[in-house]
Amino acid sequence: MSKIRNGEAIGALRADGTRGRLLRGLLTGAGVGVFLFLIFRMGWRTILDNIAHFGGWFAVILLVQMGWVALQAASWYIVQNSVSQRAPFLFFVRIKIISDTMNTVLPTANLGGDAMRAYLIKPRIPLKEGVAGILVDKTVESIAGTFFMACGILITILFFPMPRQLMTAALICLPVLLAAIALLIFFQFRGFYRSAMSVFGWIPALRRLLLKKEDLLRILDENLRRLYLQGGAMVPLAVGLHFLARLVGVLEVLIVLRVLHQPVGFLGSWFISAAVTMANTVLFIVPGHWGVQEGMYVLVLKTMYFSGSAGLSLAVIRRIRRVFLLGFGLWLLHLEKGVPDHGPVAPGAAG
Repeated sequence: MSKIRNGEAIGALRADGTRGRLLRGLLTGAGVGVFLFLIFRMGWRTILDNIAHFGGWFAVILLVQMGWVALQAASWYIVQNSVSQRAPFLFFVRIKIISDTMNTVLPTANLGGDAMRAYLIKPRIPLKEGVAGILVDKTVESIAGTFFMACGILITILFFPMPRQLMTAALICLPVLLAAIALLIFFQFRGFYRSAMSVFGWIPALRRLLLKKEDLLRILDENLRRLYLQGGAMVPLAVGLHFLARLVGVLEVLIVLRVLHQPVGFLGSWFISAAVTMANTVLFIVPGHWGVQEGMYVLVLKTMYFSGSAGLSLAVIRRIRRVFLLGFGLWLLHLEKGVPDHGPVAPGAAG
């Protein structure tokens, strides 16, 4: 009987995996279809002309994007090393580029890249410490992102028109995100083991799994508490760095539109960035946000009385920039596989 049940369970998992791949394939196909439709609707010659006109400015926005990555890596560096020095800053920059590469290709709301982070830091940072640092960094990133979107909504209300349906969706999305962040912080302070036992302990199979992993989960909970309680000003500083990274993204939008002769100011670029961020957050399940962010760029630029082709050109230029960084990230991942495991760095040894 046990063998039969195990076989049924494995078969169910395989079926779920097949359905998941099918769903991702359908969503990707639909997203790419929307993307191609927009290109032909807006005029592919116009888009190509805009890309050609942008020319050498691609090097500028690549540098701007590296500033975004450096700020995010600095936040993670501060969080992870707030209790004990484990790794140098450039180590976190390298791993962050690789994790962003994974987030580009995986429809997992950035969780795929964070899982890769946990895997790649093991040669220098024990997993029980590394996972805690990644969770805290992910939390402060979510706080900064939500604050960024809230500011974007305020800018919209004060200065820019937006269709009522989109504003309603934004006003619903924001409190949901705040509630999710509050719940995540509550679980971290209460302890994941204790919380999981309270919620899932009544299910025999999950209870056995939690009891089996009890020691590991309690160590994780203790490391989380140490990071929050002994980190001093670490949390607000990390939130500030992530918020600055978002503003660097606003700068990229400003540069692209100015080069394309679209007179958009910094607040307008913030409005555009916040609107697209909210759309990407709500529709995270679409792999690579294909079709989602392109459609949102077109819609938002039209609400600002600019041409839809300008919005689509902005989206395509950012896609091209992402392809360059994707290639760089895959190259770094290839190099990372050849890095020997020297074991964790002793506290205080990293600069």
